[in-house]
Amino acid sequence: MKRYKVIPTNKKKGKSHAVISPDGHIDYYGDPNLGQHPEDPKRAKAFYARHKKNIAHNLSFKAFAVATWGDPEYVEKVNKFDKLLTDIAGNKYATNNEKFNADLLKDELQTKFPDEFKKYCKFKKINPRAEIENMTGNK
Repeated sequence: MKRYKVIPTNKKKGKSHAVISPDGHIDYYGDPNLGQHPEDPKRAKAFYARHKKNIAHNLSFKAFAVATWGDPEYVEKVNKFDKLLTDIAGNKYATNNEKFNADLLKDELQTKFPDEFKKYCKFKKINPRAEIENMTGNK
């Protein structure tokens, strides 16, 4: 099975990436003045929401989106994890169930998406090996 290849480029003015399809066709995407911030889960979620129709109907654009912003499944899960951490941190009476769910999600993210999760933890300035209580400052 041939795959789409995404490479950074400056060959076409106003575009930051070239996507080469399996049949050799080249499409250009991305704004070089904006930059991608895949480590920020809220920006990635907004990107996927904003381009939902393009991603669904255009395999070339989908390849660009996954290469620059990360896997959509990862984006969904890391946003859920981010919300859980925020909820636990804002509630000193957070239940053990909430902490357990956050711990399960953290383990899943570390297993399925280790590199992306490390970037997220670096962006949020948290230790990926820390317990949930230490991540939120809530014991």
